[in-house]
Amino acid sequence: MNKLNPAFTIHVGDIKSGSTPCSDENFQKVKDEFGLFTGPLIYTPGDNEWTDCHREKAGKFDPLERLNKIRELFSGSGQQQFRQEALTLTRQDKLIENSRWAQDGVIFGTFTWSAATTAWNANSASVGEYFTRNAANVEWIKATFAEAKEKNAPAVVMAFQADLFYGAPCC
Repeated sequence: MNKLNPAFTIHVGDIKSGSTPCSDENFQKVKDEFGLFTGPLIYTPGDNEWTDCHREKAGKFDPLERLNKIRELFSGSGQQQFRQEALTLTRQDKLIENSRWAQDGVIFGTFTWSAATTAWNANSASVGEYFTRNAANVEWIKATFAEAKEKNAPAVVMAFQADLFYGAPCC
């Protein structure tokens, strides 16, 4: 990627398989690898790095605790911490892993959507997190398009990790 010298790179999550341990060491290894990018790298978590962490093979972690660890390691402040070249991001207050920025007039946004949230552990915390996340994501998407309209942007690009066609016949 460094040889291609892109303006930025977006990683939409699943930095590990669903059964790879959700350990601090594995997360740190990925963060260190992200640090090899010379250009900006924007990362938004997929489900493997938090909602799947309750699985035995993944270490039987509390998914919400793992999400907080992902936020601590990867979201930081208004700039990604694991790259050498700066890119200022707007972060959503409610879900700091959601970000937005502009490049050549185009508005880019990321959000973390996990339809699997209620499947991993149907307790009140996980169900509550799902509804809170869903509402915050809708708010973030609307705000992203509002900014694009205000700035007369020629396009909006939204990046996230999800199978939008789950259960649908493929190809």
